[in-house]
Amino acid sequence: MSTKSTESVDRTMKPILTIAAQLQFGVVQGIAYLPGGERVVTCSRNGAIRVWNTTTGEEEGAPMDHGDRVDCVAVTKDGKRIMSGGPDKLVKVWDVETHEVLEEWSGHESSIESMTISPDDELVASGDMNGMVIIREARGGKVKHFMRNLDGNWGASEVKSLCFSPNGEKVALAHNTGTLRIFEVATGDLVLGPMYCSQTMSEELYEYWPWHWAFTSLPGLWSLDGRRFFSASDGNTIRTWDTETGDPVGEPWRGHEESLCRSPSPLTVYA
Repeated sequence: MSTKSTESVDRTMKPILTIAAQLQFGVVQGIAYLPGGERVVTCSRNGAIRVWNTTTGEEEGAPMDHGDRVDCVAVTKDGKRIMSGGPDKLVKVWDVETHEVLEEWSGHESSIESMTISPDDELVASGDMNGMVIIREARGGKVKHFMRNLDGNWGASEVKSLCFSPNGEKVALAHNTGTLRIFEVATGDLVLGPMYCSQTMSEELYEYWPWHWAFTSLPGLWSLDGRRFFSASDGNTIRTWDTETGDPVGEPWRGHEESLCRSPSPLTVYA
């Protein structure tokens, strides 16, 4: 006789903490965990950057004021610095403990939409609304590479997502046009792409009608071994790409879109 229980198990995901205080300060545009997971950084449309305790839900220290609005935020792996970007076209570097501005870097020609920090904390990549990507040294802000307007259509090439490979040697760029490209960090050269991630996108269609996909968002992430890249797109699809050939791997996964999270296990991706 089987000893297994026949009772159903409720697997519904429930929040363990709600930080409702942020609602009165504007829509949350970005979020990033500090190392250890005990604190989280948020940025909002009113320009405020805040640090929260993930156990108590209490805000730590005074908010940092980026400006009228801040659209993206990233934190260094050593947990000492926060970097933010927004419509003022500036990357600002903040001290995690004092909440003071350490550095400000210019160079972008339009609103900064996305930002990422390399695994070794040595480089920062930021992308803007006009398709420009700047890779800099994380200390001092010295520019290593400019990559300009990669889709060739102003206003239809926002860099919505940036992601360094696990070894830091490549960076993936996803545009709101539904295109994905991979660049070599050392040289700034394009090594793969464009890959057309949108369910309805093709090279021929994009050439003649790029504006139709101007609001396609493409968050993405690398596999732990760097051999695959996962992109989320319209049509509730997740696609897997071979990062050596640029070819799609298997059929698209269907169900969710707009955000992805990789498990510590190399075999699991959450959407």
